[in-house]
Amino acid sequence: MNEGIINNDYEGRGAGEIYILDLLDTWRRNWIRILLLAAAGAAAGLLLTLLLVTPTYTATSSMYVVSSPADNVLNIADLNLGSSITGDYVYMIRSRMMVQKVIDATGTDLSVEELRSMLNVTNVSGTRVIRISVTSPDPGQAMSFANTFLDQTLMYLPGMMGMEDRPPIAVDAATLPKTADNLRPARNALIGLAAGLAAGLGLFAAIYLLNDGFDSSEDVEKYLGMAPMAEVPRNGQKQKGGYYYSVHKRRQGGEGSGKDNGGRER
Repeated sequence: MNEGIINNDYEGRGAGEIYILDLLDTWRRNWIRILLLAAAGAAAGLLLTLLLVTPTYTATSSMYVVSSPADNVLNIADLNLGSSITGDYVYMIRSRMMVQKVIDATGTDLSVEELRSMLNVTNVSGTRVIRISVTSPDPGQAMSFANTFLDQTLMYLPGMMGMEDRPPIAVDAATLPKTADNLRPARNALIGLAAGLAAGLGLFAAIYLLNDGFDSSEDVEKYLGMAPMAEVPRNGQKQKGGYYYSVHKRRQGGEGSGKDNGGRER
């Protein structure tokens, strides 16, 4: 006998039609497996964050750029000059010369490029405040570098830039950071949860779409409009999806015709 029941009137899943209610029912019947996949995704996201991500810490110091000498009255020209000087300080703090001075002062083994990659110098928008931030896997090192950059800037740059009469003022010294910047276990766990849930839904949707056979006598009647005459267990076992079906067409009056469709097996 041929594998599968073939009927010209059949236009079900085998013909590419998707039954949304059947798909939802497939998800409902496998909801525990789907939730387990979602939980596995969340656990994977959390473990990857804790085991593979190296925590980094950022310490920040700040200073205020003075735009006029202490004994002068502030005017518009001084304000414009202050904005220009602020940009000069931002550039000079990141210069190779200043980074090398910090390396010499701290005695670190880092190269100029390595330390400069850890440094971030920004001008707070709308102000003449400069923030000096250093990011490092060692919170103590981040604090030490941020404060040393501030000290070296106040010590050397005003004289080099001809600003001895208007040196910048230290605003905040860096403190020891207590929390890592890049560890977000809750966010990564949620991402893993969503990925696992999507994988579970996609997996069972694919199983549903690829299954163009019949899993029960109800499926035969539903998709072919024929009532099974008999169910024969495969290998002598009664299990879902393990039956051969012999079917016959119904008459319009609802009575069986007494004839089958060849008795072909599923």
